Amino acid sequence: MRQKKILIIISALSILSFSNSSLLNIEKMKDFTVVLDPGHGGTDDPPISINGDRYDPLSKEYLSTFRSGAVHLGLKESELMYTIAYKANEILKLTQTKDGFNKFTIILSKYGIKPIGHSVINSHISRPKTLNESLAKKLKDPNAPYRLFDYPSDNKIADGRITSINKLKPQLVISLHCDYSPPPRHQGFTAIIVPPFRYFQKGIEYYKNKDSGDFYRTMPDAADYWLIKNDNTNSFESFVNDVALYFTSYQLNLPAFEYNPSDFKGFKQNMVKWSYSDFSSWKKEAIAGKGSYSNKLEKFRPDSRFWKREMSAYENFKRDGGEEGFGGDNHFATMEIIRFMLAALELRGMKNYVYAKDPYYSCWLNPILLNAINAYIEIGYLTSYKFRKILTEETDALAEAIAVASYSLLAETRVINNLDFDNKPRYKKINLQKYDIKNKSYFDLVSK
Repeated sequence: MRQKKILIIISALSILSFSNSSLLNIEKMKDFTVVLDPGHGGTDDPPISINGDRYDPLSKEYLSTFRSGAVHLGLKESELMYTIAYKANEILKLTQTKDGFNKFTIILSKYGIKPIGHSVINSHISRPKTLNESLAKKLKDPNAPYRLFDYPSDNKIADGRITSINKLKPQLVISLHCDYSPPPRHQGFTAIIVPPFRYFQKGIEYYKNKDSGDFYRTMPDAADYWLIKNDNTNSFESFVNDVALYFTSYQLNLPAFEYNPSDFKGFKQNMVKWSYSDFSSWKKEAIAGKGSYSNKLEKFRPDSRFWKREMSAYENFKRDGGEEGFGGDNHFATMEIIRFMLAALELRGMKNYVYAKDPYYSCWLNPILLNAINAYIEIGYLTSYKFRKILTEETDALAEAIAVASYSLLAETRVINNLDFDNKPRYKKINLQKYDIKNKSYFDLVSK
């Protein structure tokens, strides 16, 4: 009888121990939010008054036509990128259940890593599937779900994609693009990165003295990698033009470096709903053209809360220095996803089929208007047969790589098999703790 009681007690303690262990695992389980942002969608058919983007609260007009994405030989960037994002989203959803996570663990093992504990990735896609042309023509506003910026709808300002992404407060946003044809140096998987504030600030000095010499000596990576917009400009001219656009929202007439009053792109920080919009009096100040609303680069003063954010340590973490040597966590996240994509192709017998190429700098909007770490990738070019093959036949591989990379960048993993990939991922988790601010996270502060 005594033995029976002892066995019952031992069994009860075992059950309690297992229960406490399970509870402990649940308590330790971490949640991360990832947004997959497939480029473009919508229609660029005229008129701009209906199908435009960049809605300007000052003029109450759209400032540019909508960009529906690259098209070649019947292939559409918007459809290809959505397919990849959708498949990656389905794989990441596996992390949300115990059975699904077991399947996800098997996928991770193909790339030589194993999870430490169970982290959940709450994944989202930033827009719906691309509309076909016949359906788009029947809609009053076919671009409504696809616009980056907020826009007027039913007598109110509706949320654009940037606002919607920020409301999710993600740690990681993955923007997926392909292009029609590449710039000469970028004929591969390419990272698009936004430089830190100090680069743009330095550009004001160069603008004032029109001397590019120091630029090439003190910022060689920017000189090497700044995106040249067309055949008539060089990297220095593109750099100064982006500096003007970044600060004043006006582009310049090149090569004269003259202010162009007809090329206004809108005060970006006030074209979305987030924590860094300017105070309600901003429209009067903007009309006066003073301070942070000056249209003259040499008179510009970065004195609003958006510009204080741009100068913060947290934006530096995202955009300066870092694991790749420059470009911060944004560059590292982008390159790590690219390395996983190359590994995924290698696992499918496509070793050295395509390559990672040099990144390029520009003042791209998403990385500037999101607190999240932003991996912004050009997944090839539609004029290339190799990339057409990958983008149509290897979407499962690309999606799997994006899902695995997302987990590896955010959650705890360890290497279990040192696979000999030609472009081996670094399997390194981003240090998210440096984004903590007094028991809150920089990622959470983006939206009220």
